[in-house]
Amino acid sequence: MRPPAEYLQPTEAPSLPTIPALNYDLVDYASRLKFALQRCNADKRSLRQWQATSTP
Repeated sequence: MRPPAEYLQPTEAPSLPTIPALNYDLVDYASRLKFALQRCNADKRSLRQWQATSTP
């Protein structure tokens, strides 16, 4: 049995700001990285829940 396709979609990694970057650019980049990590963790939780409900 395969997990739902939406749990297997890749999460796009934010692109690194060009050099020289301003502090604002670096803070924005860190914020986007944090959001991407949160999405990955949500997918992991969803996969664990799916596995728990689909395992006989």
